[in-house]
Amino acid sequence: MAIPDKFLWGGSISAAQCEGGWDEGGKSPVQVDFGDPGSTTDRRWIHYLNADGTRGKMRQFDHLPKGAKYQLFDDIRYTNHVGIDFYHRYKEDIALFAELGFTTFNTTISWARIYPHGVEGGVNKEGVEFYRNVFKECRKYGIDPVITLYKYDEPVYLEETYGNWTNREMIHQFVEFARVCFSEYKGLVDKWLTFNEINILLHFDGKERKQFAFEELHNQMVAAAKAVKVAHKIDENISVGCMIAGFCSYPYTCDPEDVIANYKEFQEKFAYCADTMVRGYYPSYAKRIWKQNNVSLEISEEDKKDLMEGKSDFLAYSYYMSNVVTTHKDEGESLGGAGTSANLKNPYLTASDWGWQIDPTGYEYFLHVLNDRYQVPIFDVENGLGAYDKVEEDGSIHKWFGDKVSCLHLAVDKATNNIVGAYFDYQETLNGYYHVFYQILTNYGIPYKFFTDNRTVFNYMSLNPDKRTSDKDVLTQYGYACKQLGIELETSSVSQSKGLVERDNGTFQGRLVQELRLYGITTIEEANNYLINTFVPNFNKKFAMDYTKFKSVFEESPSKEKINYTLAVLTPRKIDNGNSIKYKNKYYQPYLNDELKCFKPKTECLVIKAYNGDLLVSIDERVFELKELERNKRFSENFNEIDSTPKSKAHIPDMQHPWKIAEFRKQQRRARLQHLYA
Repeated sequence: MAIPDKFLWGGSISAAQCEGGWDEGGKSPVQVDFGDPGSTTDRRWIHYLNADGTRGKMRQFDHLPKGAKYQLFDDIRYTNHVGIDFYHRYKEDIALFAELGFTTFNTTISWARIYPHGVEGGVNKEGVEFYRNVFKECRKYGIDPVITLYKYDEPVYLEETYGNWTNREMIHQFVEFARVCFSEYKGLVDKWLTFNEINILLHFDGKERKQFAFEELHNQMVAAAKAVKVAHKIDENISVGCMIAGFCSYPYTCDPEDVIANYKEFQEKFAYCADTMVRGYYPSYAKRIWKQNNVSLEISEEDKKDLMEGKSDFLAYSYYMSNVVTTHKDEGESLGGAGTSANLKNPYLTASDWGWQIDPTGYEYFLHVLNDRYQVPIFDVENGLGAYDKVEEDGSIHKWFGDKVSCLHLAVDKATNNIVGAYFDYQETLNGYYHVFYQILTNYGIPYKFFTDNRTVFNYMSLNPDKRTSDKDVLTQYGYACKQLGIELETSSVSQSKGLVERDNGTFQGRLVQELRLYGITTIEEANNYLINTFVPNFNKKFAMDYTKFKSVFEESPSKEKINYTLAVLTPRKIDNGNSIKYKNKYYQPYLNDELKCFKPKTECLVIKAYNGDLLVSIDERVFELKELERNKRFSENFNEIDSTPKSKAHIPDMQHPWKIAEFRKQQRRARLQHLYA
């Protein structure tokens, strides 16, 4: 069957996870801005400071203890502060989406960027314009945006002012936020989602918090229905859908008890919300669910009217995995992972690093269930595989190509977004950074400033904090090279401050790695050749501005000779008793105009390895050429042929030989005498 022309195929991100610019453009903080990245074994935690000054943490979707305040801590890495830097790089990203053939793109509008301090604080025009530019960029490439209004990112201001979603004032705040979005982006966006995975509230809250969870969920579903009504008044062509987390599961056994338990789990985890938002009323089994969880809801006649009049136009969902359900205690093998709701392993499926049981057949089954039950357009908004990719602090990844561990050194021009230097090496060393330095000096010229992380290759400081003074610290070799060329060197320990480099590292890890594997590149030499001569020029052509228009930021390139010796590696050594200098397991002697020069043993010197590999040595402020001293040969050239003729074996006489008989009798007499005198 051919795919219809209007079939929407694309990708999905969210503002809170990927956008970055967390405190830029008038945006106020949201809860996840105070969250750590989590891991394969532990979900994300939100960090705060208690009223008594002690630190605390809570799960996402929980609420602050009384008197506590969200707080940033120096020992926490806040990955969403940068994300993929979509806030600054959306044009490049969307261009890549178009290159992939995307016909749609799902993202969220950060509530805190539109209404940073609630309705009472007014609309943030800068935030409104940012998303308008994003949607225009999508339309430029023929990409139809599908936009989510809420993905767990209401402004912290609202939580501090009104508490949580049990307060019905939140309904008013959300509807007004939705009204601004529908109005401002009329003609740019015609497909909307209200709440992302709205049923997730029931998934994360324990039994002791079910009353609050169901109250919050009710208010959110009413808010979603009101938003649908507002959208249809603004533009009758707008479609607004609900989005439900797709909990697909099977009975673990054919025991009827397992079958009915599985069906009830589907009702509780998925259908409870989907039935209400698509059909416009609570299903009859909702009473059973409320009773089981000791929940009592106040549902007004106005709420019922809003739910019916604001039914969702379509059903969107996420699908990542499937689970199994059983009533049998101690049945099967347990399964764990930070990103899964499953606690029991399906013996017919494999699980990812995150504990996700990957199930393509389950996806087909799930589609049948949704289509048969709801008879409305269905939309897969999220799916994928949660994999574990270990990224180093510098943005490098363990294995860029083949099976070899390597490191990528990268430099980006901030004015033009040009990648001005890139080089693979087996380790993050001075050698790799000098190769990047050479590319910059040769192709662009002398830059005004290098902004780097605070690694010892750039910025040496004494290990003793008491001795970290400017007069006692010494320049690194990289710093010395910069000083020779008049380049300012600024370091920072905050990785987020180098947003361009961090972002390009992420792009390279996804895009470059695939290309290297596609072309069968398995050696570091081949990788560097492809990187420098093919990938980087193509990348800059597509995603960077013409640097020649900004050429004034670079001074004229130095001569090749000056570059060669500016990027030299200096190594202190001493002359040994044989007038030799040991360097990298080889021995050298100093020469001047082909004449050997001799110095006292233990004389200090400085070996200079130029960028082109030439070796020099500085002794007593004079520079000499180094020539390798031949190692002693194992044997003389005059005796280099070994006689291979086998030597004749010595003659061994038999036992009847007179010498053998005499020796035997001698041993007998000696033994007899020892016996007599024992």
